[in-house]
Amino acid sequence: PKQFYSRQLMQPEWMTDVPPDLGSNWYVMPRPEGKRCLLVASRGRTISRLRNGSVLHVMSSPLPEGSPGSAGTTIDFCSLDCIYYEPNKTYYVQDLLSWGAM
Repeated sequence: PKQFYSRQLMQPEWMTDVPPDLGSNWYVMPRPEGKRCLLVASRGRTISRLRNGSVLHVMSSPLPEGSPGSAGTTIDFCSLDCIYYEPNKTYYVQDLLSWGAM
């Protein structure tokens, strides 16, 4: 089901007020422009899916299990929460969601 993919991605929160301890007790991560997607490497291929579940790309990648040469040699799969920036065809990793059985 397509809703499955949208639930896997990190949900950022807008900071509407600046907390007094922002400089000492907070981590802030800038968000690059682009399409949010779930990138999954498994069984010798890598698939990226948009939040609505539609396939963005199917490709080989250097991720474990992400290419035919690495299939079955390391872990079962890995999945990443990413942003895809079309102008330079780059995936920016926001979060590591799973790495094999971890």
